[in-house]
Amino acid sequence: FLLLNYFFAPPTHTFTIANGRDVLALVVFLVVTFVVSALVDVTVRRRADAARAQSDARAFAAMAATVLQDPDPVPALVSQLSSAFTVDGVSLLARVGAEGPWRTVTSAGASPPADPDHATFALELGDGTVLALDAEHVRADDRQLLGGFANQLGVALRATRLAAAAGEAETLA
Repeated sequence: FLLLNYFFAPPTHTFTIANGRDVLALVVFLVVTFVVSALVDVTVRRRADAARAQSDARAFAAMAATVLQDPDPVPALVSQLSSAFTVDGVSLLARVGAEGPWRTVTSAGASPPADPDHATFALELGDGTVLALDAEHVRADDRQLLGGFANQLGVALRATRLAAAAGEAETLA
């Protein structure tokens, strides 16, 4: 705006404004500039939020399809979790006994944690099972999606255990 004043407002090639009408025009230009920049900022934020929501919806849809179609969905869910959050590693860990060491049920990624204490983020799934992630950059918004993955993993684990128990019962019968 200073350049506009310098080149086009009389007296030209100075930073002074001789006409009050030119002051009003510069003020209007400034107000319009701030309003447009605020609207562009809001639009960019909403677009980013919409893209994140679309990505979350796709992840939930893929997760639901895996649970419904795969007879043993746990490894596929852990792999989907690893790629959806771009984490270094994900492990599904279970205790051997009440206080025994942790064993890896399934894992994905370059460096899956072998113990919940060595994970940067861990979620209890119930029945002595823990979902452990090696992820430094899990955002607060991602924790809700991560909770949804953890719930589906818990359901899939229980369904797998029930199917195994039903198979044993059928064999015994």
